[in-house]
Amino acid sequence: MACVLVVDDDRSIRELLRIVLEGEGHRVLVLPDGSTVIETLEASHEPLMVLMDLMMPHVSGWQVCAGMRDRSDLLSRHVVVVMTAAYGPETSCPEPAVSLLRKPFTIDAVIQLVAQYSPGQVASVPVAAADAPSASM
Repeated sequence: MACVLVVDDDRSIRELLRIVLEGEGHRVLVLPDGSTVIETLEASHEPLMVLMDLMMPHVSGWQVCAGMRDRSDLLSRHVVVVMTAAYGPETSCPEPAVSLLRKPFTIDAVIQLVAQYSPGQVASVPVAAADAPSASM
């Protein structure tokens, strides 16, 4: 199973994702903002899937993505999926993220994204797959 790094300033979202993903057999690490994401990725001995909110205080997901763009050493091992509740052209999927998960999201959408984008299992899946409507959290 995958090791997932959940980065969100909302404690309830971090806890929900931790419970759901651990229930699916994944190992989950959590961070409350983007301030130590890059250091965590550098220190990791295993590939991580980063499930990260874009809009956070201190260091945002946008800033983390900008800091990772030219880090082929990190991008060759880790996969980034970003989450956002904002809509509009400024909330498109930033590089190097492979997908954008819109809030409110469904548990099924999260499970599907982790299965599809876990390091070593990256597939070509349209970004719109994460936007499919259904019961949400």
